[in-house]
Formats: sequence, structure tokens, C-alpha cells
Amino acid sequence: MSEAGEGVMGMLTLLPLLASLTGQPVVPGGLEKCQSEQAPTLRLACYDALARFRHAPAQQQARDSGFQMTTDPAQGDRVLIRTLPSVGIITVSCQSGITRLSVRPATPWQGDTVKADVDGEPASGNWFVRDQGQLLEFARGLPAINELRHWFGHQSLALSNAHGQAIYLPLDGLESAIRPLRQQCRWGGPS
Repeated sequence: MSEAGEGVMGMLTLLPLLASLTGQPVVPGGLEKCQSEQAPTLRLACYDALARFRHAPAQQQARDSGFQMTTDPAQGDRVLIRTLPSVGIITVSCQSGITRLSVRPATPWQGDTVKADVDGEPASGNWFVRDQGQLLEFARGLPAINELRHWFGHQSLALSNAHGQAIYLPLDGLESAIRPLRQQCRWGGPS
């Protein structure tokens, strides 16, 4: 294992100990869930969400984080994350020049279909249910870019299924927050 890899592993093994020193409760299974995440951007989003949970005062934990840009330290890829307690985490990333869009619902998604609406109007149906409902992923690349552009200037995205499950994701602030990622992924066309 490389020195960098050993350093990361050492830090990860110390994370539960450091969390216990803060007096904050450790999310049961949270660290293991993050470690088992295969996609680097989702793993990073998981660790970020876990760190925010552990360090945020109790009264702030129920609030929307707003869009936050982070950078994957291993790859240098930009990741835009919005965490909504009781709803889920929306992630937009640029991996190897490819735009990716996903939502990790707070509760597992039921069924294998996703209906999308933006401000009450039907949106693209290019959503896929992954990991036994733990992840909703949109088509990558140009379809994701076109869908994200469609969201600019709108207020909310609603994802629903035939089982009556629905999640609502606010889109305010997306257009300005996503600019650095757009540059990294080299989106063409109007800003």
C-alpha cells in the first residue's frame, strides 16, 4: 500500500475514536456504510454527511445544508452536494470529465421506477434505481448536463414512484453553485 493510502487508512481508523472524544453520538453503521460505497464521489459525500452530523449542533442538524462544493482529494474531481435531512442527499459530480447526477434517499426507494417533476411539470425519466433502492442515479454525461440545465431557474424537483413514495429537493442556488463543476466538466453552450 502506498504511503498516502496508509495515511488515509490510519485516519479512517482513528475517526471513531476522535468522534467519541467530541461527546457526539456515532451514527450506528455510518462509517461502515461509507467505507462500503464503491463510487468515490458517493463515498466522499457519505463521509462529508457523516462529519457534518457529528459536528453540527443538535438544533442545526434538521436544516438544509444548501449546495456545497467539495473536491475529492484522491482524484481532484469536483463534487456538489446538498444534504436534506429526512429527504436525502443530491450529488452532482465531474468524474474524469463526465457529469454525474444522483440522489441518495433518506429511506430506501421502493420499486424500480422513478417519475420526475420540476416545479410540477414532467421532467426526464432517465433515472435508475441502484443498490436495492439506496441510490437513484440519472443517466451520465450529456443527458445529465441537459437535465441540470433544465433545472436552472426552477424551485424544486419531485421524485416519486407508484408506491406513493415521494421526495422533494429544492433547486434554489443550483445554477450559481454548479459553476466550478461546469468548468471542470467543460460544459459547452450558454452559462
